[in-house]
Amino acid sequence: MASHITLQAQQTEKGIKKEFQKLYQFLRAEETARIDAVRKEATLKSEAMKIRIVNLTGEISSLSDKIKPMEGEIKAEDISFMLNVKSSTEWCQSKLPEPESPSEAQIDEAKHLGNLLFTVWGKMRNIIQYTPVTLDSNTGQGKPFNQSKNFTHSTSRMKAQKLPYNPVLGYKRFSSGKQCCNEEAENAWKPGMERQPSPEDTEVQKTQELFRRIRSILNKITPQTFRQLMKQITELAIDTEERLKGVIDLVFEKAIKEPSFSVVYANMCRCLMGLKVPLTDKRGTSVNFRKLLLNRCQKGFEEKYERNQNKLDSAALSTEHEQLPAELEEAMDEAQRRSIGNIKFIGELFNLKMLTEAILHDCVVKLLNNKDEESLECLCTLLTTIGKGLDHEKAKPRIDQYFNQMTKIIEERKTSSKIRSMLQDVIDLRLHNWVSTRAEQGPKTIKQIHEEAKIAEQGKQRKVHHQHLSKNSKRRPVKPRPMATNRPAFSEEEIERSCKSIVKEFLHINDYKEVVQCVNDLDLGSQLHIFVRVGVELTLEHSQITRNHMGQLLFQLVQHGILPKPQFHKGFADMLKQVDDMVIDIPHIWLYLAELLCPVLKEGGFSMRELFSELSKPLLPMGRAGIFISEVLHILCKQTSHRTVVGLWKESGLNWTDFLPEGEDVQAFISQQKLQFILSEDSNPDTAPSKRILSPEELSRQLERLLLKDMASNTQIFDWVEGNLDESQMSSASFQRALMTAVGEEAVKDTNCRVDMAIIQKRKPVLISYLKSDTERQLQALYALQALMVDLNNPPNLLRMFFDCLYDEDIILEDTFFKWERSKDPAEQRGKGIALKSVSAFFTWLREAEEESD
Repeated sequence: MASHITLQAQQTEKGIKKEFQKLYQFLRAEETARIDAVRKEATLKSEAMKIRIVNLTGEISSLSDKIKPMEGEIKAEDISFMLNVKSSTEWCQSKLPEPESPSEAQIDEAKHLGNLLFTVWGKMRNIIQYTPVTLDSNTGQGKPFNQSKNFTHSTSRMKAQKLPYNPVLGYKRFSSGKQCCNEEAENAWKPGMERQPSPEDTEVQKTQELFRRIRSILNKITPQTFRQLMKQITELAIDTEERLKGVIDLVFEKAIKEPSFSVVYANMCRCLMGLKVPLTDKRGTSVNFRKLLLNRCQKGFEEKYERNQNKLDSAALSTEHEQLPAELEEAMDEAQRRSIGNIKFIGELFNLKMLTEAILHDCVVKLLNNKDEESLECLCTLLTTIGKGLDHEKAKPRIDQYFNQMTKIIEERKTSSKIRSMLQDVIDLRLHNWVSTRAEQGPKTIKQIHEEAKIAEQGKQRKVHHQHLSKNSKRRPVKPRPMATNRPAFSEEEIERSCKSIVKEFLHINDYKEVVQCVNDLDLGSQLHIFVRVGVELTLEHSQITRNHMGQLLFQLVQHGILPKPQFHKGFADMLKQVDDMVIDIPHIWLYLAELLCPVLKEGGFSMRELFSELSKPLLPMGRAGIFISEVLHILCKQTSHRTVVGLWKESGLNWTDFLPEGEDVQAFISQQKLQFILSEDSNPDTAPSKRILSPEELSRQLERLLLKDMASNTQIFDWVEGNLDESQMSSASFQRALMTAVGEEAVKDTNCRVDMAIIQKRKPVLISYLKSDTERQLQALYALQALMVDLNNPPNLLRMFFDCLYDEDIILEDTFFKWERSKDPAEQRGKGIALKSVSAFFTWLREAEEESD
């Protein structure tokens, strides 16, 4: 007993030191901040005083210059002096203003020292939590409960600790040694010292809510809904420089990511041209929407890749040097797509008379002078967009110079065939008076697609009716009549146009259900392979997310029985036949094709044997089948695990010799492509060690070690999970909770309790892989976040940030959020009241967005 008391004293002393250390850190930080403020004020006022002293020196010098002539007048003869006395008196009068004491020249001691202790104490209340009931450590550690370190609450536990069990007098009543834990009541006690949000916090929340509304509108805006949604935007409070810049950034980013809809976004900017807000740092002056928009477009136009190049230069002697060129090229590809989107948007702004001709001529000259392929591609996009408006009689000499230079570039043949072809297309376009002979159309609306499908259906019915009449005509003789020719429902060119419209609309709205219905309505039958080919072509050079969405759409079509597997094979194979010519212009084409294919393979739409055998046929004559399959396997490993990929490979019974040119060394190829794990015996599922059942506590410890300590990659997480857990554990509530808790702890920034969205985006494949689209699994993840907020003492707005991020990244379904809100599960009521209050604005917005969609 005596040793236990000694141990208790040591633990208590350590706890006191830990708590006071928090206070010391807070006070040191507060002291540093206030001293910095004083020093900054001293520096500014010292500089101001130096300027004032220089001005006074100049005035004194001017006064001296006046005194010297006056002294000469005084020494003159009496008569001369008397004659000039009047003019001398006026001349000598000082015209300088009376000296004034400089305002606010000294340090404002009252501001820095006034009520200092009280102000600091007020701030300290934000990090100190007061609890009127303190549990007794000697009576509250019975078998059913564990107490928190600060003795403010207790939690249930399974194992008992061997501690003294002596009942003592507790809070208000005698305790028999058993501590009681009540459920949260509807009118539960709330802290009286809860921090009220400051005006600055309120303004930040209003700004974030404004940006959320703008994002929601941008996601829904189409030519049909333009007027209604623009009315909503004009009713929003865009009244500060920060908010106006934020809105411009959102519209600009949307426009360059979706160049097909740049006309819509340009018209939106035209409607907002009248916006004017006061400048933050210059009182009395204002800035308008057009000026900020031009600055943003110019910044986008002049973006370069120095940051990536500097990274490459700094790693020249490091081990990662060999990997960086590929990363740099990937980044440059993305930057090029952004540049083309920016150029397209600038062109549409010019067409709406928001930009002057001088600005556009400057852009054309810069792009022509650069002469690199990226600039020339942007030039073609720009001239295609604005050529008709720029090519008038007055500007004809300048335009002729541009096209002469473009013709010279084609003749020199120093650029790729792709760029030369694009330049020639623009030259031909000018020869045809800027009227395209291709009848290129913009994205069609869902309504137009449904109308085309309806027309196609009517054409089919007419064809069937005609066939029926033909059969009847054989049964009875009729008088000869001119033969009527039947026009097919759709030509191949018309089918391609319809497919492009559907794919572009899908990339804009990301509504799988709607697009699957559109494809079904088209009823292409044996020509569905055209849709597969067009979809792959249009998304090949987009972002990884876009390629993943396209792959998911193809899987949905196969899963719903709309897209037969032979049609999928033919459409993808048609694309692969062209790949040898495209690899020069798209160096990462194998990676992009693998990213498009993986969702179909990962979700179980095809077997590996069936898919690889069919798609390798057009690549075998080129000797490229092995490279393609290698990329697919690597992407699968990133999205699942090495063990899963090895299992699929062994199950397929495929052999590398079937995909490599005759005589090529298989081992050398596997080593070069880093595929040794495929042949590794340790990765064989049949020889894998038996998996043990981990307790929830062990699961949490292991996942926290992986994510927080080891900072493991997603592939390493997949490998650990599939190597240590069986299917029942992967689908258990304890695993979903432990995973979400570990990701949440990794994403929370310690300094200010904010969610690092980059971490959530990084762990998105892991969360989606194990939460899937299962509402129950996702609900457990939300319960885990609720518990995490309690452990972190409910930081303000933290849960709201998590909900926003999980919703925006499509990790948690909308229905799951509402199910969590309605849940009355008694086991999940700890912290539920505070959690609901903190995310009330999120659910309000979610319901409004749902009503707008309806």
